[in-house]
Amino acid sequence: MSKNEHLIFYRSKSPAKMSYVFFGNYKDKTGKTHTYTDVNGVAHRGFPNTQPVIRLDIYMEHHKLVDGFLKNHPLVLNGSWLRDDSIVRQEQEANAIMTSANAVMEAAKLNMKEVRDIGRLLGLNLDSRDDILKAHILKIAAEQPENFMSVWFDDNRHYRLFVLEAQERNIIVWDKDTFKYGSQIVGISEDQVIKWLKDNKDIHALLKQQMSSNGKVEMDLVEQKLSASKKTSKKK
Repeated sequence: MSKNEHLIFYRSKSPAKMSYVFFGNYKDKTGKTHTYTDVNGVAHRGFPNTQPVIRLDIYMEHHKLVDGFLKNHPLVLNGSWLRDDSIVRQEQEANAIMTSANAVMEAAKLNMKEVRDIGRLLGLNLDSRDDILKAHILKIAAEQPENFMSVWFDDNRHYRLFVLEAQERNIIVWDKDTFKYGSQIVGISEDQVIKWLKDNKDIHALLKQQMSSNGKVEMDLVEQKLSASKKTSKKK
């Protein structure tokens, strides 16, 4: 495609069965009637076609008129014919390549602790060798850049890691469709648990201490904080 072309393709969804189709004049959802009018201003009953692919260059006036008639046609809107704008497609492909490249560059900068953190959040097997695990992260960044970037730039990433580790150590447990710490329900979703941790910073600090000391923190200290938190909530 040259710089002097802007190609639009209409492709039949069933090209093998396509021999002739008549795109008749139609009304859109607003009730407006669309009549196919050629470059000479002559109105027609519609646009006849015998090809499974209609190739238009909308820099050409008569092709632009055909595209203007076809793009909101019921046969296009219902998926029988697919509109492919070459410029839009190229822009989308370029954006996808740049998004993938940016994600790979971010992934390449990760140290091994960060690689393992991201791997844990993505549910990867952390028993793999470091080089294999990092290669897996790089592959995800290349093929699923939005997924990688959403995890890496998540403001709550460290909280999510904390919740995962707390679950692995059975400090916070998933029981009967709720997250619990001891007998207290702390949320029905990971985001709610994170909010609970943010709202109860003293408890969060004690839980971190409990995890770092292999659960040797006095449990009654946490229970006292929980009890105090409940009383404060009731007063509000």
